[in-house]
Amino acid sequence: MAIVGHWIASFFAAAFLPEASVVLLCKLTMLSDALFGLFGLLGIERFGIYAHWLMSTPPPGTVKLVEDWKREGVWLQGEDFMPGEQGFGGFGALFAAYVDISWSHSVQLMAIVSIPIVAFMWAMYRIRAKYALAIFFACISHPLLDMVFHDANFLMGNRARTRVSYNLWQITWLGPILFAVEVLMAYLPYKMWLRSKVPITSDENTARELEKWKGIFWKISLTHNMASWYIASPVMQWAFYRFAPQPEFAFGADNLWSNAIIAATVWSWTLALYPLRRIEVLLVPAAGAAQGVKDVEAGAYVKIAA
Repeated sequence: MAIVGHWIASFFAAAFLPEASVVLLCKLTMLSDALFGLFGLLGIERFGIYAHWLMSTPPPGTVKLVEDWKREGVWLQGEDFMPGEQGFGGFGALFAAYVDISWSHSVQLMAIVSIPIVAFMWAMYRIRAKYALAIFFACISHPLLDMVFHDANFLMGNRARTRVSYNLWQITWLGPILFAVEVLMAYLPYKMWLRSKVPITSDENTARELEKWKGIFWKISLTHNMASWYIASPVMQWAFYRFAPQPEFAFGADNLWSNAIIAATVWSWTLALYPLRRIEVLLVPAAGAAQGVKDVEAGAYVKIAA
């Protein structure tokens, strides 16, 4: 689950679609993580920590999880490794767990989810085919991108089927580099989107409001969304296993209480979209500014007769 890097699809699409709501598209790129939080609480998706920098053996909850997967036939022999198998001593700092995210991070489920969203947007706002395609791509872009950062599936419901993983997050020393790459993945298309817009009015108050909300947007994106994963998550894992009684407080070891913490964290990433919405309502498409353009709900725009 890349973090702000997922917004690359949203900003890029919104830069070329004047009627598209960049906030809606950004939220759709975050939908896989939101579902991951929910499915973890419901027991549909499971994960168990085994961090090589933190522990010599996995906690009991993780051991049981592996046993369950072997019994259920979803353990990928030759790709999943037991402790010590072929020298395997645990996962890297940024994605330190055996995971089953075959529902929330499947291209198939995200494609299915996009259908009622497109239908609703067409029924309410008569969106164009290009906007419908942008919604579809925003939904499926998350698992496609996560195949590079950790793993995801093309088909839903079975972690052992159609899983693709390039595991960049397993290379611990790449962490600072990937942090910077993610920021650029969001910032460069964000600037492209901004260049496709102009302020809704030319007065100083609008300019001040825009600068204020731009600052808040990036402050939340970097200090909350990004830092919560790249910094706070490894620190929290270290603190639990260093100071809390074990195995009673085995964080991330296939238990409900740690699933609740993780769900709350990924759901809280949506907070960054509020200042982005405040930016969006202060802008109009640059192409239509000369004739006059009015912002309406869902980010759609209508021309005002001169």
